[in-house]
Amino acid sequence: MWNDPAWASFWAALDRAWVLYWGLAYESESYGDKPAWSVLRSYYLNGSLSCPSQLNAAPPIVSLTATSNYYTLGQPVTVTWTAADVASLSLNRGHGPSYSCRPDQQKPFPVSSTELAGSCAFTDATPAVVTGPLTVTVTGNNGAGTPASASATVNIGAGPIVNAVTNFGSGSTIYANGGIIVWGNGFSRTGGNSIQLTRPGYGDVWLYAGQPDYWDLSHFQINAGLQGRAAPGQWTLYVRNGYSGTPSPGYNLTIVPGP
Repeated sequence: MWNDPAWASFWAALDRAWVLYWGLAYESESYGDKPAWSVLRSYYLNGSLSCPSQLNAAPPIVSLTATSNYYTLGQPVTVTWTAADVASLSLNRGHGPSYSCRPDQQKPFPVSSTELAGSCAFTDATPAVVTGPLTVTVTGNNGAGTPASASATVNIGAGPIVNAVTNFGSGSTIYANGGIIVWGNGFSRTGGNSIQLTRPGYGDVWLYAGQPDYWDLSHFQINAGLQGRAAPGQWTLYVRNGYSGTPSPGYNLTIVPGP
């Protein structure tokens, strides 16, 4: 974050390295600087790194967001947090490894395989087993200041949702030899989604990873090439995300001959 606008435009490189990267100052200015000097001095003198168990009385600062506002049964809920002045973080649900927000440190290289770790990171919270609202809460503690919490509430549904289907140019005309973009929610952003096209009197057409022009690494979008596999006419489209056993409600789709 500190390398990008607007911080980089008015923070000198030395200031960013000293105050921001290494966390030598508390987020709240009134608490002053952290005991970094004494810690580093001891390290260089004695060869041992001993950090204090308490961080003054500064309260932790945490925030939490979900990568989508809608998930399905069986689908992990991915949440991202930022945290400052914390010694430990906890989640109100079970969770997987922690991955840094920085692209070059994401999966499959976790910051921690078991703990919530990192000043900006994300994890997959345990999937829901019932539909309805689900609140995920992260709590930061530093052993001195009052613990701080932040929450994100998402909706849990039985299966994915399809809101619209367009061609690759985002137009409404779907050609048999073209491709489609399925827009919706509750898709798996790690892949594993599949599209089913049904029509009375015709065999089902399945579209999935490994086929031409297929891409599905988003909660909200799936791209798929038709390659002439679905004859012109009226079809019904369903999406499965690989987590829930329930497909999306059917979406009516008209396919026309190629231009």
